[in-house]
Amino acid sequence: MVSNAVTNRKGNRQATVCPDNTDRLIIGGNYPSMNRAISCWAYVIKNAMPTLERNEWNFLAEVLYNKWDVDLTIDKHDMANTVSDAQLLNRAGDKWFGQEPTRGSGQQGTNALKEKIEKMTWEECQYIRTAVMFFWSRQAEGKIDLTRDEWWTIPFRVQLLEEEERQ
Repeated sequence: MVSNAVTNRKGNRQATVCPDNTDRLIIGGNYPSMNRAISCWAYVIKNAMPTLERNEWNFLAEVLYNKWDVDLTIDKHDMANTVSDAQLLNRAGDKWFGQEPTRGSGQQGTNALKEKIEKMTWEECQYIRTAVMFFWSRQAEGKIDLTRDEWWTIPFRVQLLEEEERQ
């Protein structure tokens, strides 16, 4: 899929989206159907935010970096295994869940998050994937503060995108 964003004469931000031919045909083959598909996807995402704590969101941002950018077949088991592997192989949970900076101190928090993910719907996993992709698309620019911003919420993302469009 290819996309391109521009600002039109009225100052509105517009994007050109070019899905691959099979996807385009599946959703109807014309621009109104593609617009409906985008609206449907937005509806699914905005109604699927899982309840997680800040440290869990930040942990997910770290361990899901560059994973599954466009692969919608990813399910809760793939995500749960990635979480588990991040602790097992890199002790990533120690940073976000550990009580003290000792080896393995984040295991309990990692296990609890893995259990939450295993109970999630496909839509909730896609919400996480979309939120993490947004986080990393803005992180390099220094626009998100992990300690302050609720970067995983839709209101935060909408506000940041609206501010970017005004600039």
